[in-house]
Amino acid sequence: MPRKIALERYPSDLELGFNREKWIRLCEKINAKDNYPPYRDEQRAWYDTLRDSLPAILELKPTVRLFAKDFVWCRLNPDNPKDVEKFKRMIENKADFGVLK
Repeated sequence: MPRKIALERYPSDLELGFNREKWIRLCEKINAKDNYPPYRDEQRAWYDTLRDSLPAILELKPTVRLFAKDFVWCRLNPDNPKDVEKFKRMIENKADFGVLK
């Protein structure tokens, strides 16, 4: 829930490499908890907020977030040029891999 709360408070003009509404829904659906140490969920939400905000501050492209159930990207072989190209397309055009659903 701390991640959901943080996402809901992002500035509306913050450019993101993922669909904010989708990730809010995922936070609600998954409702993950990690209570060791007791502040772990809040810590993760804070680190994600930094990762999402820092590219705008440093004039970089936005952080792309991939939901593992949208596409099993970890099965791609980094030694296979076709897989490398597929991954590049995935992060350049998020809609091709369901990231914007």
